[in-house]
Amino acid sequence: MEGSTNPGASALLTAGNPSQLIERAALLEAAGSHRTDVLGRVTVVQQEATAAEAVARTAVTEADQLQQAAEQQLEAATAAEQSARAQRAEVATQQAAVQAELDAAKATLTQLVGARAAADRAAAEQAAAAARTVQRAAAQAPSPSSSSSPSSSSSNPAPAPAAPKPSAPPAVQNPAGPGSASAASTAISAARSYIGTPYAWGGGGRRGPGPGQDPDLGVIGFDCSGLTQYAYGQAGISISRNSRDQYAESPKVARGSLQPGDLVFWANDVSRPSTIYHVAIYLGGDRMIEAPESGKTVRETAMRWGGYIGAVRPSA
Repeated sequence: MEGSTNPGASALLTAGNPSQLIERAALLEAAGSHRTDVLGRVTVVQQEATAAEAVARTAVTEADQLQQAAEQQLEAATAAEQSARAQRAEVATQQAAVQAELDAAKATLTQLVGARAAADRAAAEQAAAAARTVQRAAAQAPSPSSSSSPSSSSSNPAPAPAAPKPSAPPAVQNPAGPGSASAASTAISAARSYIGTPYAWGGGGRRGPGPGQDPDLGVIGFDCSGLTQYAYGQAGISISRNSRDQYAESPKVARGSLQPGDLVFWANDVSRPSTIYHVAIYLGGDRMIEAPESGKTVRETAMRWGGYIGAVRPSA
């Protein structure tokens, strides 16, 4: 009689007839079912939202951790890069210092080799000049007179001076053994690899071609003894830089016993090793390889016997 706060009950109580009551009851039931469904869906959505929020919070936490780790790695990489740059600068400084020392050593070595080579050439030229002087003096000597002495018509003419005998190579001393065919082959191959390289007086040595001295300043190449020293250095055999020292220090080989790899020498006076001026590598079959003279290149050529003084076998 006093009414209700429930809108559903109010709708039923105010129905005008049983049909209307039934209709309103059905409507109220449908509305209630719909509300229940909606409430259920809302509950599910809320639960999903809660779960998604939890996942999002976890993802944010992980993202923060990853960001911190990335920042730490970036700091470490930056520090490593700075350290590497500092080390590279230090290495570059050390390398520059070492290169300067190497350049100075090379310059000193070049001066020493050049001075020695210059002394050798001067000695060779002096010996050659002396030999030419002797030859000119012999050629200009007056012929003996065939007329009688004015104080005695029965005196005999003065005997003609004996013609100078040609110098002969000194006898072979310290004869060489068979030597190492492998070392000789290596030396020949090393020399052949530089065929066509310019001749540079005073140039080259154990390390290969090098700067020449006057008259071959600015030329990078080999002179005769520089080539032979390099060739045998590749075979693991150390020999002197100067051709006369190479001849003096190694076992000697008779001309009839020459074999490939032997070093062959020429002199202004074949009886005096001190006048040696050239060396080459014998190849066999009257062939040799040499660094000949200024303006030419390392070459293979026929063996020359004029001025030949002897041979040595560095591998023996």
